[in-house]
Amino acid sequence: MGETTTKAAFFEEVLAYRPMLIRAVENILGQRETREVFLRLRDLEAAGGYIGDPEILHQIGAFLTGERDDLGFYVITLLDKDTALTVRESGLITPLGLRIETRPIFLFWDEAIERSAGRVASLALEQRYFLPWLHEFGHFLCYFLQERPLAAGIAILCSALRERGYAIQALRELEATQGEGTRETIKGMGRALAKLGALNEAMAVWWEGELTKEMGLDAGKLLEAKKADNPLVNRLAAQGREECLEHIRHWDRAAYHPDPFAKNFAGSLMNMKMERWGFLGGSSTGQGSGGGSRNEKTGVGSRGSGIRKHLDD
Repeated sequence: MGETTTKAAFFEEVLAYRPMLIRAVENILGQRETREVFLRLRDLEAAGGYIGDPEILHQIGAFLTGERDDLGFYVITLLDKDTALTVRESGLITPLGLRIETRPIFLFWDEAIERSAGRVASLALEQRYFLPWLHEFGHFLCYFLQERPLAAGIAILCSALRERGYAIQALRELEATQGEGTRETIKGMGRALAKLGALNEAMAVWWEGELTKEMGLDAGKLLEAKKADNPLVNRLAAQGREECLEHIRHWDRAAYHPDPFAKNFAGSLMNMKMERWGFLGGSSTGQGSGGGSRNEKTGVGSRGSGIRKHLDD
């Protein structure tokens, strides 16, 4: 991976804040879990976890909640060769008990870095590189905490829509699923995708707020804009820290999803075996990575932009 002046400045600032960040995470998760978080992060970074070519993600159909060419955290899902899954009209996923390997990656390149840094600078905030990265780290923390990552569920839902002729790669494209004459199944999938995408983003924004508070950093203006765009951020925060962490860890519990389609979809995910770290030579399910060929399905990436109008408050 070639180092440019922009990339070098980006990583220099990100790494300069790492000791403070570790202490902040320890204050929230405790020492044992924090140690595991940063071991996984280190291994991911060593395994090429930063991707500098956005075209790769466009080709695999990564779902974006904001700008196409921006910093992002993505989760790619892979199925065993010759294995296929189906999301039924009810939201149930078949066959039951599928095994899926997931792989998280960070997307960054010069233009994306400068775009994000410019937004921070326009708010007269410091840490022009670290604060945008911290948001993506919030997504990484969610991935770490979730036995069945929410981002992987979103990727599966995107794939199901694509198979029905709706190649959704951005939040704004979901409007096509709600048009007059559209089948109710498609409408249900579109609504579920909008809400799960907003929840995924809200969790990362919650982490931004908690971590900057622990680190004593000023990110108020940046967070205010994200909260205004996504009502789920304040709903999460209102639960209190421990309850919010419980929600993040167990987002797929039926109690969190009053909509029947989303409830069935989340319930089906609970029957899946997801290997989150198999690509690093370890397994989060205790079964190992299994080897063999993979069918790359799709990915999900996140940035907050225009979320509110896609949600029913």
